[in-house]
Amino acid sequence: MRPHRLRLCALGPYPAETAIDFDQLVADGLFLIWGPTGAGKTFLLDALCFALYGEVPGERRHDALRSDHAPPHASPLVELEFTAQGTRWRICRTPWHERAKKRGEGTTENKPEATLERREGEHWGAVAQRIAEVNAEVTRLIGFTASQFQQVVLLPQGRFEKVLRSRSEDREQLLRTLFDTSIYASAAGWLDEQAEQRRDTAAGIERELLGLRSRAADRWREEFPFDESGGSPDDSAERSGAEDPADAPWPTDQIELDELLRQAQSAARRAAGAAETADAALRSATNDHKQAAQLAERWDRRESVRRQISRLADIDGAIDANREVLRLAEAAEGLRQLLDDEERSRNALDQCITELTERYDVLQECWANAPSLPADLVVPAIDERSSPNLLASTAAQISRHADKLAEFAELAITADGRESDAATERGSAADHLQARNELDGAAEIHDSKRTSAEAELVKAQSAVDRIPVLTAAAQRSRERAAAAAALREFLPRLRAADDAVRAARAATLDRRNEELDLRERYLGGIAAVLAGELVDAKPCPVCGSVEHPNPAEPAEDAVRVEDFETASAAVEAAVGVEEREEATLQDIQFRVDELRGQAGGDDDADTAAGQAESDAADLAVATELAGRVPALQEAVALHTSDAGTARRQSGEAATSAALACERAKTAEHEAADLRTKIRQAIGEVAPDEAVASVKAVESCLVELQDAVGARADARTSLDALVGTLDGMLEGSPFATADEARSALLEDTERDELRLQVELHDQATRDAERDLRADDLQGLADERPDTDATQQASTAADDSAKGARAHYTRVAGARDAIGGWTAEHREADAQHAAALAEAELWSAVANRCNGRSAPRVSLQRWVLSAYLEQICKFANRRLGAMSGGRYRLSVYREGERRGAKAGLGLRVHDAHTGAEREVSTLSGGETFQASLSLALGVADVVTARTGGVRLDVLFVDEGFGTLDSEALQLAMDELDCLREGGRAVGLISHVSELRERIHTGIEVHRTDKGSDITVGAISQI
Repeated sequence: MRPHRLRLCALGPYPAETAIDFDQLVADGLFLIWGPTGAGKTFLLDALCFALYGEVPGERRHDALRSDHAPPHASPLVELEFTAQGTRWRICRTPWHERAKKRGEGTTENKPEATLERREGEHWGAVAQRIAEVNAEVTRLIGFTASQFQQVVLLPQGRFEKVLRSRSEDREQLLRTLFDTSIYASAAGWLDEQAEQRRDTAAGIERELLGLRSRAADRWREEFPFDESGGSPDDSAERSGAEDPADAPWPTDQIELDELLRQAQSAARRAAGAAETADAALRSATNDHKQAAQLAERWDRRESVRRQISRLADIDGAIDANREVLRLAEAAEGLRQLLDDEERSRNALDQCITELTERYDVLQECWANAPSLPADLVVPAIDERSSPNLLASTAAQISRHADKLAEFAELAITADGRESDAATERGSAADHLQARNELDGAAEIHDSKRTSAEAELVKAQSAVDRIPVLTAAAQRSRERAAAAAALREFLPRLRAADDAVRAARAATLDRRNEELDLRERYLGGIAAVLAGELVDAKPCPVCGSVEHPNPAEPAEDAVRVEDFETASAAVEAAVGVEEREEATLQDIQFRVDELRGQAGGDDDADTAAGQAESDAADLAVATELAGRVPALQEAVALHTSDAGTARRQSGEAATSAALACERAKTAEHEAADLRTKIRQAIGEVAPDEAVASVKAVESCLVELQDAVGARADARTSLDALVGTLDGMLEGSPFATADEARSALLEDTERDELRLQVELHDQATRDAERDLRADDLQGLADERPDTDATQQASTAADDSAKGARAHYTRVAGARDAIGGWTAEHREADAQHAAALAEAELWSAVANRCNGRSAPRVSLQRWVLSAYLEQICKFANRRLGAMSGGRYRLSVYREGERRGAKAGLGLRVHDAHTGAEREVSTLSGGETFQASLSLALGVADVVTARTGGVRLDVLFVDEGFGTLDSEALQLAMDELDCLREGGRAVGLISHVSELRERIHTGIEVHRTDKGSDITVGAISQI
């Protein structure tokens, strides 16, 4: 199966129409589908699978595929063109979805649809239009069910491991689909080949046995190389008693390999003894160094104490100074509360004086801004000799003056109201005058419209009289135009029918000539025909003889009776075609003559159509004018009535304007009288401004009274505190309050000084006590030499490490040789089993060739061999990708009567020589093995003509688990697929792949959905 073109719309993350030309991509054999995570790369494979089978891989429901980014009325669609079985097909599917209704609100459900078409020349022919029929036909064409297609062609995220680790039953079902095992006419020959392969397998195991023995001997010589005068692999005479590693034998069988293992075990025991001796020497040297280090530590400790006592003596003077500072600070601490209270009281007095000055400045400013105050009022003084009663008296006078000003403010408000009434009335008068002018203009407009309507009415009544004549003319024009148009269509058909009659007559003549030629050739070779019907012992239909000594032989170009009958039938068919074409020509000629009569002899359809359109337009104009007669009559009457109404309303508006003007004059006179009264009382100052300025002065006086009282209270409190503090200073070491204040220290500072003094005293006592310690008495003047003991200990440690490393290497060689010995013993048994299996396969081949009755089913045997071939192809790539480390093999749980019991898979590790389950592979190794297996399936299917050809393989992710080297190996193997004509599409977000593959599909993710670019992959 090869895809050619995929088109999808309103599906998944793709709201707009998106098309992919696979022919452009598969030309290079290897292409990349790249984009960020979540952009919709895998969905392209989901769309391809949905197009073929109507379902998608994984957990996604196929009834929830419509794109959330698509417009409400858009319907999801996917279309795929592909080639299968040598024919090009096109399949189109629409999933179940809801879309907005075309009319009204809400949504409507749309059921899934599917169609399958086949390419027939330049056109597409429908094959199936029901979902069940389409699914069945696609499965037949592709050769896979949907799940099998996803395992072999589409390998999405996580499916590699599923293919690799699927159960034997599932793998068998897949192989049955891939390979036609129902017919095996050449099964016997194939079994002979398999018997030979089993014999090769036995030889391979023999080579593996040789390799195991060789690795054991090589490993032994790596740890114990021969000296120049030593033995060689052929020195077998001294093997039995050799203990020197140089005398190690070259094993040729299991017994000699066991002897080599015994020598390795002996060498390991000797190395273990040497390691124990070195460890004992290390322990002794370590103990000596430890004792020397302890003595040196006591000497160092004594010298440290002596240096400590010297340093403490150097700072005794500074410590005594700190003692005196601490004594004065503690004496001043008893006066701290009084000092703080005195300072706060003095600050409070300063603040009251500052606030009093500020408030007095504000009062003076407000007083200057209040021109309406009486002239006999002045700003009172605020020195400490001034009386508070003076401020209270002044405030009372200003309050009475503010009340008078408030009365004038009320009068001003009344004047404002009357002025507003006057303005309203004058505005109303202007509105009435404007309305009168508009009504006069409306009356004139109605008069003009009435005149126009009367003129139009005259024209419409004239059109009523012309309608019957115009109707008849338009009908005749339409009939002639229709006949001329039909005639233009029939003339090409007439010429084509004439050509068809001529061609049919020529074809009939040709068929008759062919029939005559075949008749003559048939009659010329009739003897050979009769001879072919002769039967021994039966009489000849011509001569009646029962002996036929020399029957006629047919010529190379002899004509059979069937050929002659076919030619006769072709003549009859050609005659029938000729007769039908002639009848068609007569019918068309009759119709052409009839149309020419209807067209009035005018064959120009365009001219006739133009005349018909002109007559129809004249009729339409007249009809439209005639239909306006009632409306025009009504319009004349309406405009006459509306003009009279407008003139009556104009007079009413003029009267209302005059009354409003009179009311405005009255209000203006009243407002002027009130303004005059206010000016006479307070001058030109606005009453509300005068009230506000006087109220501001009154408020400032009240605040000034509070500030004067606060100043007096602060002065009294300060005087009392100063007297108390003076009495306390007489019995202290301080002459003034400032001296006491300068001696004050914070608690943390006093604590720090106290701690310094105490720590110094304590450190001095501790150092003197430490110097008198028993373990520091009697020490030598010179420090013990620990470097020598350290060097001795290091040398012993190096020796011990070397001995242990030697033992580790020898023990490793012993264990490796032991493992290879056990593996050799097992492989030796497998070798015998392989020989027996080869004989068994030969016996089975004999049975399948008819040399003995078949007693075992061949199908599972054949499938197992196919799987081995898949592994063989897979191992070529897996060996390259894993650096020769891994090899896949078929695992059989057991055998019964020669039939294979399983189709399991295991992996052989050349580094360890062990065969293990594929589940033990790491993530990157699993990807390599599963990719190799999938490509092996494709290789074997392509190689088998009875199977299904896979032209395209899609690989979805997994490359992120590979390091750079493994990725390069995998890419090299995928690149080799181009040689077989197969194309591989890699789906990944790994940026490194863009540097290796430059052609493919790049998926772009936006907040409005995704789109793609097909061709060169961006390297940015």
